[in-house]
Amino acid sequence: MNKDQIKNILIERGYSRQGAETASSDLMNIDERLKPCLNEWLKSKKEIDFSVCNHSIKELMRSYGYKYPAALLGINWILNDPDTAISVIKKGIR
Repeated sequence: MNKDQIKNILIERGYSRQGAETASSDLMNIDERLKPCLNEWLKSKKEIDFSVCNHSIKELMRSYGYKYPAALLGINWILNDPDTAISVIKKGIR
């Protein structure tokens, strides 16, 4: 799926144009391990969970109010820079 297709799906699912633009760019570069989760959500809205460093997509959604794409990006950040990401997420930065 290309960036414009992702952006349009995000807009259809409630994102602002600006938010969809930013999120679609970030989602295009998501870690390979998270791509199956993203692709399933884009295709069917099914929210597949994924855990790393004692944090999961569902936990970020439940505890911090993230939408599924934002939680995917949070887990992606944890995969790439766990110490910084976990510290910032725990402070409630969105």
